[in-house]
Amino acid sequence: MISVVIPLYNKEHYIADTLKSVLKQTCSDFEVIVIDDGSTDHSAKIVATFHDERIHYIFQENQGVAAARNRGIREATGEFIAFLDADDCWFPDYLEKMTQLAAAYPHQHVFCSAQENRIINTLPDGVTIISDHCLFDYIYFTGCMFLRRDVFDKAGYFREGIQLGEDRDMWLRMACHYPTVYLNEATVSHSYQTENNLSRSFNPSTCCPYWEWYSYPYKPKSSLYRYTTNQIVDAVSALIARHDYRQALQWLNRCRGWSALRPRLKLYSRIVYLLLTEH
Repeated sequence: MISVVIPLYNKEHYIADTLKSVLKQTCSDFEVIVIDDGSTDHSAKIVATFHDERIHYIFQENQGVAAARNRGIREATGEFIAFLDADDCWFPDYLEKMTQLAAAYPHQHVFCSAQENRIINTLPDGVTIISDHCLFDYIYFTGCMFLRRDVFDKAGYFREGIQLGEDRDMWLRMACHYPTVYLNEATVSHSYQTENNLSRSFNPSTCCPYWEWYSYPYKPKSSLYRYTTNQIVDAVSALIARHDYRQALQWLNRCRGWSALRPRLKLYSRIVYLLLTEH
């Protein structure tokens, strides 16, 4: 059986479509675990209108999306875990294609498909086994992940207390132990209306401390360093946009190795100039 974990927080305008997309799956052997992370809108009432015994609604005080997903994993009873955010929708045959993929590769643990409008041009159509996760910027969208539940025993759970980058951190820790069976075919639709501009939504106190990735047991190290440094550089740009120049400099100084050296030097010069002309 498959356990579908849906974290929910104030998504009253989306959750109905999300649940409908799950209930319309051509594969029916699943349970749906909705973890309401302290919603204050009408999300709970909308979930209650769905009368399907496979849906299990659980309310908890607001603790963040990572804690909600972790609660869902602990409550799950299925052999496989699939995640879906409360503003995303699966294509009707998503679960069927993922179970077929798992059956075709019984010794693999991590499976992923493409998101709508995010087909990877550098990969062939069909299935690719990706052993170097860090070669790709961001193809592991949460709603596309299909996992054997025992991966969490080795990789751990989502890092709680983080609101930005918690998913990247999870997939990277998984990639330290498992390759990904990747289906380069769109199976998930994402609502871009709910996305926020990074410079406006970025909060350094709740962002993943990306520099810790340098110490992860990931091979090859060159890919890990490049991937990690690029995340820090993006965060530094967001800090500059927030006029938080001192913290931007602190983050930039945490970069290691020679990756992205030119943009790092440009950012360093810009930060120094902005600090000198701040007042």
